[in-house]
Amino acid sequence: MASVIASPTPMQYRRRLRSRIILGFALLGTGLTAAFAIATVYLRAHLENELIGEALEKNVQDYAESFYRTPDTEGVPFEQITGLVVSKRRFANAPLEWRNLDSGVHDLIERDENGNLAVYKLAVRKDPDYWFFLKYDTSQTRRSQKELMYALVGAVLVFSLLSLLVG
Repeated sequence: MASVIASPTPMQYRRRLRSRIILGFALLGTGLTAAFAIATVYLRAHLENELIGEALEKNVQDYAESFYRTPDTEGVPFEQITGLVVSKRRFANAPLEWRNLDSGVHDLIERDENGNLAVYKLAVRKDPDYWFFLKYDTSQTRRSQKELMYALVGAVLVFSLLSLLVG
């Protein structure tokens, strides 16, 4: 018995080619849009982290110099930043989580008085007689990162559908 293999008709071939083109456009559009979204999120987070870290490092230095010029002046002139100076005699009064940190900028997470997670950056400068702390609340930054993520997911979906339609 000989079996006969049917070759595709020109109409079937066109349908398969059309399906491949449509699928190719959809995958290309989705891939490019997703790659752009991922790059955007990564670059924003990286640049924001670098800029905040550098600014805090400079601000803690300025805070210490200002304190040494006029020790009676209290406060930090920033909205999202709070400062603390602890003298040598009162190093034990520094918050427990902060005592063993080295000079520099640190990312910290702790519970606030309401039991909610508080995410912040802490700039630390430890001199022999004084420890300086600048706490930068990053909750607003975290909220804007989430909003950006939602917007980019929406953009990926919209451009994927457009790629499918163009295909």
